[in-house]
Amino acid sequence: MLRFKRNVSLPSAEPPRRAPSGRSSTASAGFLIAGLVVMAVISSLLIVLTGYFSVLLIVMLCLVGLLMYDFRIAAGALMVFIPLASTNLLPSFKGLNAQNLLLFGGIASYALYRIGHKVNYRLVDRKLLLCYLIPFLLVGLVGSNNAHTLAQLSGKTQEAVADRKGFLLYYVLKPALLIAMAWLIGAATRHLKDPRRLITVFAFGAIVPAAFIVVYIPASGVSLSQLVNFRSFLSALGMHSNQFAVALNFSIATTLFAGLVAPSSGRRLFLLSVAAFLSVTLLFTFSRGGYVGLMIILIAYMVYYRDGSKLLIGLLVLAIGAFFIPDAVIERATLGVTHGSEQDLSSGRVHGIWLPLLPKVLDAPIFGHGLMYVGRSDLVAGGRMMVVGQAHNAYLDLLLDSGIVGLVLVLLFLYSAFRDFRTLAVSDPDPLMQGFFRGASIGMMAWLVQAFTDDRLFPNQPQMMFWMAYGVMLGRHPRMLKQVSQKLARRAAAVLGRKARV
Repeated sequence: MLRFKRNVSLPSAEPPRRAPSGRSSTASAGFLIAGLVVMAVISSLLIVLTGYFSVLLIVMLCLVGLLMYDFRIAAGALMVFIPLASTNLLPSFKGLNAQNLLLFGGIASYALYRIGHKVNYRLVDRKLLLCYLIPFLLVGLVGSNNAHTLAQLSGKTQEAVADRKGFLLYYVLKPALLIAMAWLIGAATRHLKDPRRLITVFAFGAIVPAAFIVVYIPASGVSLSQLVNFRSFLSALGMHSNQFAVALNFSIATTLFAGLVAPSSGRRLFLLSVAAFLSVTLLFTFSRGGYVGLMIILIAYMVYYRDGSKLLIGLLVLAIGAFFIPDAVIERATLGVTHGSEQDLSSGRVHGIWLPLLPKVLDAPIFGHGLMYVGRSDLVAGGRMMVVGQAHNAYLDLLLDSGIVGLVLVLLFLYSAFRDFRTLAVSDPDPLMQGFFRGASIGMMAWLVQAFTDDRLFPNQPQMMFWMAYGVMLGRHPRMLKQVSQKLARRAAAVLGRKARV
């Protein structure tokens, strides 16, 4: 039974901290104005001498300087730029892009701050390190031995991905930066006087990919009835429609449950409007796994608010919204159930992917074949299965890549993250943060159900919203403190020991 306990709170983990910089606001404003004047003069001279490319360089240098001033700026900006980067619409010069500048500039700024300040918290969770990050790096090293084969089979002709170094950079280091982002967000959460601002920034980040989808579909000139069977129509934006659905559902859950308990009417209206907008956008991904995930979120809402006005309002919204759902969406959602064949129900996954791959599990059952095995398997090369780069089942894909050991370790970490979200959903001293973490736990449930038909469990772009929420959790959870008072420790243990079902 899906149930949350309410009105359970712990005292604040630590008192609010001052801004990392100790400068006065007057002095800071003066330095900022003087710096802008100097930069304007230098930019004008460089435009005359070298052209407009120098202006871009100046802007980047100013951005790095701003990040060095306060790492919290980088953390907040990353929560908007990472979803924007998922659309592949930002320019990049061999890895020199906005999100990398924000991340590495923020990490450098935080490192400088730590040199002169002592903190009583940690950011690296042992389960994340031992059960997730280290296995991911090891599996990536094994898979990089056959990087050239993967490049040929997947049709990637880029020189950067055709060797071991390129494989590690593209499939290991780049996804691992999401974890580094989570650590930076966790540090920013510890040092913000009002961490609730991060929820607003999180919502703005969630809007970005959804807005591009809404604009792209009518601009593509393809009718909704054609999109039912055109499964890769969103790939031009950077992710498959099923991958967009993973990110959207997690964002829907967090903004919905945070909005329901928001103390101010303005923030409540904003968060609930974002959840509604994301839900409408999800319908037009035509992802049936996404529809199932959305149903899980709606069921969680009805179970948690099984009595009272919020349940009645929710049912009315669903009843009214059902009349406006396009026929193409209904056709896609019922494909293989009310019409079509058995193959249509799984989109050919059963006979075209899963059954051919199952015997390969026995070839390396303990430690697996290494990262990205499906794309370089002899089954794909020999034409004995669909030409795909993943198993379209995250659990089977993980089993093939890392074996039973990797599967157990990763699931252990995910269960630990789920428990952490669930614990803060009833113990965080701020009701708005409780709602956010409640939504994150439900978003995880939707994601792990969707994982049966797509996505991966190792870090990748569709999980960006999860890692943002995970970072906020690192900055709020009492167990991440190095020293906790005995009273707080006893109360935290009591909350952790309760059998609160999410």
